[in-house]
Amino acid sequence: MEVILDTSFLLELVSKPIKRLDELGVELGKVEFIVLEPTVTELKRLASKQGVKAKRAYTALQYIKNNIRVINLDKKGLSADSAILYYALKYSAAVATIDQELRDRLKEEGVVVITLRDDNVWVDR
Repeated sequence: MEVILDTSFLLELVSKPIKRLDELGVELGKVEFIVLEPTVTELKRLASKQGVKAKRAYTALQYIKNNIRVINLDKKGLSADSAILYYALKYSAAVATIDQELRDRLKEEGVVVITLRDDNVWVDR
């Protein structure tokens, strides 16, 4: 199953250890983490600023470059969140996010959501 990593999840992923991430395969089957191009664009915008969040965004971009497949969408001009929702519905992908608003939208549409609770990975179906 493809798992789309959103900006919020990536920023957490590079800032502290996340427990049980490697156990997702037990619950979801074979997992492939992906990032959508609008998320990369959002991270580049954040990385161009100053501060801790900018440093995390830069680190996330480096992590993506070395470890994660980036998907270019056939639909242009979508925000990162809209692109994630579109791709998840079209390809039955799960989404890893800690963004409450996005989580709610995804769950309304029946998308499997992976989130964090106390630095542990949780799957909401």
